[in-house]
Amino acid sequence: MIRRLLPAISVLSLLLCVSAVGVLVRSYRVEDEPTFVTSGHTFVQLTTRHGQFSLDVVKDWPDRCRAWYTGDPYDEFGPMYGLATNLYTQTERAGVTLISGSFFIAIRKGQAAIRSHAYQNNDVYFASDVIVNRRGFELRVPLGYCAALFAAIPFSWALLLRVSALRDRRRKNERRCVACGYDIRASKDRCPECGTPIPTE
Repeated sequence: MIRRLLPAISVLSLLLCVSAVGVLVRSYRVEDEPTFVTSGHTFVQLTTRHGQFSLDVVKDWPDRCRAWYTGDPYDEFGPMYGLATNLYTQTERAGVTLISGSFFIAIRKGQAAIRSHAYQNNDVYFASDVIVNRRGFELRVPLGYCAALFAAIPFSWALLLRVSALRDRRRKNERRCVACGYDIRASKDRCPECGTPIPTE
């Protein structure tokens, strides 16, 4: 069953690989940030920037709060400073970064002006209507990793086809059944082991 689905999966994976390469090239010119807020108020944002893909998930997103403040953040209101805190953990392995813990969300006119992992001295927060603290995580992965992952499936399929073709050729030269490898030198029409028709020379 899996071998039957492998060609379709490989084609789909190859298309995703090409798309990932396209997004990788685009990320150095344009920053994309599609954002979703589910009915359960879970904030999900996908970001592509400078060759990296980021996934941000924040639980209990504030009601009626859009993702970003669209006005000029420096217009009419100045900086806000917070106390030094360290309420998040950050781990990095092989270029993949995971940040989890608290997100400080500065809300201005119903929109999030800043969303940050730390609320520290000398961090400038725009004067806001309210600042809330929510739990969440951010995962950062190089887009090249995504392209390589999607390329692995069609590459494996092509390698499997090549290995199968070499095996079949060897069995045919040795007068063995191409399906099961049984010795068919004494047989004429079908393999006595599995019933596979013997190809004519």
